[in-house]
Amino acid sequence: MSNFQLYLNQAQVAQQHYLQTGNLSALDDSITAWERILQHPEFATVTEEFRLRVLNNSAVIYIYRYKAQGKLTDLDRALSGWQRLRESLFDDSPYLPTILTNLGNGWRCRYQRTGAVGDLDAGIECFQQAVSLTPADAPDLPSILTSLGAGLIFRYQRTGVIGNLDAGIECFQQAVSLTPSDAPDQAMFLTSLGIGLTDRYQRTGAVGDLDAGIQCYQQAVALTPTDAPDRAMFLTNLGTGLRDRYQRTGAVGDLDAGIQRFQQAVVLTPADAPDRAMFLTNLGNGLRDRYQRTGAVGDLDAGIQCFQQAVALTPADAPNKAMYLNKGTGLTDRYQRTGAMGDLDVGIECFQQAVALAPTDSPNLPGHLVNLGNGLKDRYQRTGAVVDLDAGIQCFQQAAQRGLEMAMEVVLGSASNWLHWAFGRQSWPEVTQAHSYAYKAGQRLLKVQLLRTHKESWLKEMQGLASQAAYAFTKLNQPKEAVVTLEGGIAILLSEALQRDRADLEQLKTTGRTDLYDRYQDLVGRYHWAQQYQNIEALKTTQTDLDKTIEDIRQVPGYENFLMPLDKTIEDIRQVPGYENFLMLPKFKLIQVAAQETPLVYILTTSAGGLALIVRRDEEITPVWLEKLTTTALQEHVANYRHAYEQRHKNQSAWFEMLEQTTHWLGQVLMDKLSQTLKANEQVTLIPVGLLNLLPLHAAWTEEVPGHRCYALDKLTIAYAPNARALTEARQIAQRVAPENLLAVINPRPVHADSLDHSELEVQTIATLFEPANQHLLLHEQATCEAVLNSLPTAKILHFSGHGQANLSEPLQSCLLMAYDEGLTVAELLNLRLTTGIRLATISACETGLPGVQLPDEVVNLPAGLLQAGVASVVASLWSVSNLSTALLMIRFYDNLQQHWHTAGTPAAIAPALQEAQRWLRDLTYDHLKEWIADKKLSLTDDQVADLRRQYRRDPTLFAKPYYWAAFSAVGH
Repeated sequence: MSNFQLYLNQAQVAQQHYLQTGNLSALDDSITAWERILQHPEFATVTEEFRLRVLNNSAVIYIYRYKAQGKLTDLDRALSGWQRLRESLFDDSPYLPTILTNLGNGWRCRYQRTGAVGDLDAGIECFQQAVSLTPADAPDLPSILTSLGAGLIFRYQRTGVIGNLDAGIECFQQAVSLTPSDAPDQAMFLTSLGIGLTDRYQRTGAVGDLDAGIQCYQQAVALTPTDAPDRAMFLTNLGTGLRDRYQRTGAVGDLDAGIQRFQQAVVLTPADAPDRAMFLTNLGNGLRDRYQRTGAVGDLDAGIQCFQQAVALTPADAPNKAMYLNKGTGLTDRYQRTGAMGDLDVGIECFQQAVALAPTDSPNLPGHLVNLGNGLKDRYQRTGAVVDLDAGIQCFQQAAQRGLEMAMEVVLGSASNWLHWAFGRQSWPEVTQAHSYAYKAGQRLLKVQLLRTHKESWLKEMQGLASQAAYAFTKLNQPKEAVVTLEGGIAILLSEALQRDRADLEQLKTTGRTDLYDRYQDLVGRYHWAQQYQNIEALKTTQTDLDKTIEDIRQVPGYENFLMPLDKTIEDIRQVPGYENFLMLPKFKLIQVAAQETPLVYILTTSAGGLALIVRRDEEITPVWLEKLTTTALQEHVANYRHAYEQRHKNQSAWFEMLEQTTHWLGQVLMDKLSQTLKANEQVTLIPVGLLNLLPLHAAWTEEVPGHRCYALDKLTIAYAPNARALTEARQIAQRVAPENLLAVINPRPVHADSLDHSELEVQTIATLFEPANQHLLLHEQATCEAVLNSLPTAKILHFSGHGQANLSEPLQSCLLMAYDEGLTVAELLNLRLTTGIRLATISACETGLPGVQLPDEVVNLPAGLLQAGVASVVASLWSVSNLSTALLMIRFYDNLQQHWHTAGTPAAIAPALQEAQRWLRDLTYDHLKEWIADKKLSLTDDQVADLRRQYRRDPTLFAKPYYWAAFSAVGH
């Protein structure tokens, strides 16, 4: 045997020995043998195929040593070898896809080490070229697709663009579908798919993705022999998925099963194997979770021991050393349990080491800085040491600064954490600084998402931040900054849609920029196309449907690069004189314009108390401090209020009593003080923030004279709005749309709900106020979703009398119930573009004004959906209402409305007309009701009149309870 052949055997045997045992000396022996092969004279005489294989294998072995020892020179030598191979191959070479894939993996490794985005982009480009050069039936295609998917996942983690995550998952799915179920690599492809799905679950909260990911992990484990080297990795991934599900559901069985998988992975892994540290870290995390659930200190101690072993096993210069310093989290947990300062001090040292070890451009650095900041925060709270306070603040600042370029998700989380800490210390300048970082990160993350569900996943982390920042700005005597901050942090998606869809670009045509006009309209049209598919997806339940929907969206021309040309077009439009502020973030001038007709009143809560900011058109801003309106107090009252409401069928009197208590509390802590600051009988627009939108502020009351209630609507005329931008857009519609015709939807059926006895009386009486030619009535079976949607574009007044359903957890599915149990949902309303506009939509039904509770600052409900669609004013309800009292209220409301429009002609007539009707109904006696029925010639049956008489005899103030009259409010202009 020649020396050349001997070296080949040595290289292959040593390489195989390393892969089986993790023995580093075997790895060095293999590299030495490969180097001798490359320098041997016989190497110049081998065939081209053999030469390529040797060069590729020699580069692969350097990657192995880099992963084991972290020497960047090894990684660069591997990259250099593959780059030379790439340059030496023709584009039609059958070896090119393999070399491109390996080169891409090398660039991806380098990105993980350096954080240089250019390395990651170069890697993804290599993978994409490899995929394009590989035949659809090639056996290597699944492996290449998996590499591309992994690269896209890394880019998602860097940029937060969920489209990259979706595309990565699609690559993994293709790899799985192209591979026979019994193929050796199928387990690896399933694991990659599982990782992608669980990543998407962590971003969107879609439990279907988590369950599907766990199923992938389980299949991978089942396909892998018990003695296979990869089995430990597959077990660890399964354990991670089960741990994630435990954290979502609280099912201890999942946590115990996850810990068992982690333990099995550790047992299967040799003591000196490179992956053992990672397996120990995962086991430590699982044990730490169980300690937090059960309080079993033994689990915490065992978890810390796992972390310590992981650190000890990891070479000092290993690129992932910082990631295995999780013992800091375990030690700080133990400190919180025992108060042992030694644990906290050592934990902080671990965090400091992690920061020191992480390269300055590493996307992991901001996370390490956050951990260190949290540790220093804990020690400051214990000792009061100012040095820890200053160092902790500096950590959060650095995490935010660095994260804006490399880890946007970390910025949003860390800046939020920092903001809450600063707020608790009442360090108001610090609160505003932290919010500026959180706001920038949030805006960037929202900007790069195409689908609404993706935007919502980030908005969850932004709830409440604007309120705390506005409170801090007001404390700093900067009220303009406070209202601008609040306006920019509430109903964000509604503002975005209104700016995009209502943009007045007609003047571009007269300035010779028709190209910009056409380009913008085309891109917005594509955006709506994608949104329609996404909203359809909200109704689907299977993963297959999800995948099909995403694939359909990607068929839109230019989808992959959609957001970039839209941003470029917007920037080009801003260069045209007169459009400098086109689609810009809110400024105080916008808020001032919204306050032209009526003062705006923003109302917010924080842990320190509440605040109302009264904005008038003369730039005067008056703060009203509401010390007792804390977030905690509001949450407690809303919880009690919602519980009583949900139990109303079992105990109606308890619900009535809770409504009385809640409105009384609102009067005491909020509306009484606010009404004293405003002018008597002044008309105002309230902009409540968060959970305040669930409550009827206009029905808040106090007893100024014992035994005599004074409600907020007795002192003020109150309308509501999601934010100033929505109000301004609504006013513009109201000014151009005359209330000249009526589209009425009357008691749709058949439906699985009770028939509404007074619906026809209500609508037919209201219809008499319009000329017969201006009435379009959809009765019973006629009132289908299709018929209503087809009729809306020509309607000026919409009146719906039927059933509504609020879905507080998924508000996009809140709906109006049409004939045949069809639901006209918020999601469908968001897709409407009523270009001519509707002056008023009255939703005379149950729960039609209730917003969702998952994103309370966003105010996702039917009124907001109608405002976005092009309605100027919406009247809707906050609870399940009485059929008879609602019919009386609505008839009186329209009577008032016609008087306002025909005599005063004021465009802001909705709120005054509604509140007069509410006061009328509240104070109505039987004699007055009987006289009014006769005057209106209402066609009540004798039985209905007799029933009313009996009810009034039992209670002479029959409709005085807020339940009967206070459910409805006017939203918009």
